[in-house]
Amino acid sequence: MAAARLDLPAIVVVGGPMEGGCEFDGRVSDLTSLTEGLGMLKAGKLNPDEYRRLEDRVTPTCGSCSFLGTANTMCCVAEAMGMCLPGSATIPATHAARLRSAQESGRQIVELVRSGVTARQIIDRKGIENAMRLGAAIGGSTNLALHIPAIAYEADCGQITMDVLEELSRTTPTWPR
Repeated sequence: MAAARLDLPAIVVVGGPMEGGCEFDGRVSDLTSLTEGLGMLKAGKLNPDEYRRLEDRVTPTCGSCSFLGTANTMCCVAEAMGMCLPGSATIPATHAARLRSAQESGRQIVELVRSGVTARQIIDRKGIENAMRLGAAIGGSTNLALHIPAIAYEADCGQITMDVLEELSRTTPTWPR
């Protein structure tokens, strides 16, 4: 939003998601597993030591949550709008590729400044619609419905209403149908 509002050359460099957590209840855990684990603890299905181990191992690295919440959804959306380097949104925070992506972003922002390419030249109505379709296709956070209209407003891309989001969501192919 700030890049669009200021209309300066900009590239979004995201920190990346954390690695997945330990196995819990037959699947890979994430931060939300703590809530489920607490319920299991209160129901006597998990003992206090098992819950403490879960607390210690559920978020094993730095980075945004290891699920498709708001942060990771918006990272993917920024990439879909062209504000991140292609392929950079989902590189885990702990991978060397994250640093290489940040370094390449530094080189690219210098080129954008030299060329005079600003955020509003990148963020346009088609990019906004592409981002909304991506969010629908990946089952992203519902907060997308709050952030996309605000970004569109700041980028002067016209009004994005819930009707627009609804239409794009209904016409975006997803699997399985």
